[in-house]
Amino acid sequence: MLYIALGEMGMEESHQRIDRTLSGGIMRIDVTGGGLPIAKQPVDGKTQGYTIPRDNPFLNVPGALGEFYAFGLRNPFRFAFDKANGSLWTGDVGSTVWEEVNVIEKGGNYQFPYDEGGEPALGFPKPATIQGTEHGPVYTYRHT
Repeated sequence: MLYIALGEMGMEESHQRIDRTLSGGIMRIDVTGGGLPIAKQPVDGKTQGYTIPRDNPFLNVPGALGEFYAFGLRNPFRFAFDKANGSLWTGDVGSTVWEEVNVIEKGGNYQFPYDEGGEPALGFPKPATIQGTEHGPVYTYRHT
């Protein structure tokens, strides 16, 4: 499987959404062709040349883009698999005050933009309905 980290690109209309654009999360695709065909295209985009892993967590969510593995991230700029236990770690660049380190779990929602660095974010209320499983960061530090 190929894992791809994509920032939210300042697209507020896609915050906490897994049905519009491939942004603000970790995507997982199957480049061998052994998965399922791409069922939905992003708004204003087109994808091709891969399939969707059969066990991706949002495959059965109506209208969701099947590539999502985890979401609710602002800018996951670097990630690595822990050789000792296989867990996936990422550094997430914050928007205003906080930087985060997260352990990424299948189906995880890392709460951006309504929570950043473990604190509620001003101007972004928590959605009434939460998709995925909420996870806070394992480590935070201020921009300065």
